[in-house]
Amino acid sequence: MKLLGWNCNGAFRRKYQALENFNADIWVVPESESPVYLLRHKSPLSSAQQLWCGQNQSKGLSVFAFNGCQISRADFFNPAYRHILPVNITTADKQKMLLIAVWASRVKDNSDWDYIGQLCHFMEHNGHLLPPQSLFLGDFNINMQWNSSFKKEHNYSRFQELCHTYGFTSLYHHLTGEAQGQETTFTSYYHRIKRRGYHIDYAWLGRG
Repeated sequence: MKLLGWNCNGAFRRKYQALENFNADIWVVPESESPVYLLRHKSPLSSAQQLWCGQNQSKGLSVFAFNGCQISRADFFNPAYRHILPVNITTADKQKMLLIAVWASRVKDNSDWDYIGQLCHFMEHNGHLLPPQSLFLGDFNINMQWNSSFKKEHNYSRFQELCHTYGFTSLYHHLTGEAQGQETTFTSYYHRIKRRGYHIDYAWLGRG
C-alpha cells in the first residue's frame, strides 16, 4: 500500500494533478475542500472516494482512496479533536490498517489543545485503542526546536513519549538516523522563506 501526505495550502481542486503521477493508494491532504464544496465547484475530485472533517468547507482535512481501496471512519472518530481523522483502510487484496490522518492546527480559546496539544490529548484517550497496524500521517505543525513554546504536559516531547508507549516510530527518523529537531530535509518553509525551512510533517508507524 502506498500512502502520500501533502498540505496543499488550500484550493486542492486546482492542485490535485500534482499528486496523480505518484499513483498512491491513499492521499492525506490537509487544508483541502469538503466533498460538498468539490461537488458545488464541479471538480473531477468530487467523484473520488473521500472522507473529510473540518469546520470550514473550503479548508479541512481529507483522505482520498484509489486503486480499489475502501475507507471508512473509525468508530472512535470524535470531531472534538480538530482535524484528527481515524480511518479504516481495506486494500483491494484485503489488507487492513488504521490510518490516523493529521492536520494539527490552532484551536481558538484553548491553548492546551493548540497544534500538538490536541494530538497529545488524542493519544492519552485513544492510544490503547490503536492496533499494531496503525499509522499517523500528515501535517503535525511541530518541530522539536519549538518544544518549549508549548506546555510540557502537552508538547512534542509528551507526544513522542506517548508514541513510544504505544509502540509507534517516526519513519523519517528511523530511516535517516537523524535526531528530532536536527532534520536535514524540510517539509515547510515559514512564510516561504528558503532559509527558514522546518520538518513538520511526519509518519509514525505502529509496531505491526
